[in-house]
Amino acid sequence: MVGRRLLRVFLCLLLASTGSARKCEMDDVSRKWLVSRKEYFELGDCTTLDLADKKMGDEGAQVLAEALKANSALTALILRDNSIGAKGARALAEALKTNRALTELNLGWTSIGNEGAQALAEALKANSVLTSLYLEGNSIEDEGAQALAEALKGNSALTALDLYDNVIGAKGARALAEALKTNTALTSLDLAGNSIGDKGAQALAETLKANTVLTSLNLKDNSIGDAGVQALGSWQGAVDKAVAAAITAKRKVEL
Repeated sequence: MVGRRLLRVFLCLLLASTGSARKCEMDDVSRKWLVSRKEYFELGDCTTLDLADKKMGDEGAQVLAEALKANSALTALILRDNSIGAKGARALAEALKTNRALTELNLGWTSIGNEGAQALAEALKANSVLTSLYLEGNSIEDEGAQALAEALKGNSALTALDLYDNVIGAKGARALAEALKTNTALTSLDLAGNSIGDKGAQALAETLKANTVLTSLNLKDNSIGDAGVQALGSWQGAVDKAVAAAITAKRKVEL
């Protein structure tokens, strides 16, 4: 089967670099054999690795994670549209605790769920390099969002967090709002396609009156009614007024 074949291919993945920036995909890497007859990829000068939709499962993600622990070259890893699950996410999270090179990780639509989100949240408490984390379409609920929010309170590196198309409700939104009271790094938060409702929107609006760091907030398709729109509208009006007076940078809320 193709899926099993790919797992064997990733068995001994090496992430070496010669210093030149290059985006790599599956066909860009060399296939070689170790003495043990285990196949591996030699990535050479790759700094970006795009393995989106390659039928990778949790075993492939685990082997990749092992390689990342010692790698100092790869800065962007794209694994979206694979089925790595919570187990694969946990392995990658462990790698992030020691990796000091990766700045972008895309795990959109990889079935990581709450468990995967919680594992990544723990990694964010130790990681000081990752700046962009994409977790779209992963069935993350309030529990997962709360874990990520707790991590954001102490994380000073992550600038973009994408939680589009999950199942986060008002509790998760309130937790994120609470985190934004002290977080001084996050500039972009995408919560579109969730279910935060009026209460979640109001919590975010209230917090953002004092937050001067976040510049982009996407809340489209969140079952937000008049009360939530009004709260966010008041915040947006205050921001626009500040912009007109050249006090702060413009911030935009998408509804």
